[in-house]
Amino acid sequence: LRTACEYIAEHLSEDLNRDSLATQFGMNPSSFSRFFRRASGQKFNDYLNVIRIREAAKMLATRRRLPVSSIARPCGYSNLSVFNQQFRKRLGMTPRDYRRQLEFEPISP
Repeated sequence: LRTACEYIAEHLSEDLNRDSLATQFGMNPSSFSRFFRRASGQKFNDYLNVIRIREAAKMLATRRRLPVSSIARPCGYSNLSVFNQQFRKRLGMTPRDYRRQLEFEPISP
């Protein structure tokens, strides 16, 4: 599981999916899904989206001048609409609203 998670983190911007990771680790897709769910406690796609949105949130906070559309692709989203949908699902707001919220929070020393 650790190796799979490290691979995901290193290849986040690529087109990752269950089939490609199963091939990478010499498993069939169904076996990989079962293994991942048993070992991590969550579905592969849910884990992948959480990791991608977590990275997007970091980028939105640290690269405030970078357009939201430029943040989606390095986080693995080629479709801005899907990125916005996943971001809202995971954090309860759009990436733009998230960034606006950050503007009003005090910066820690």
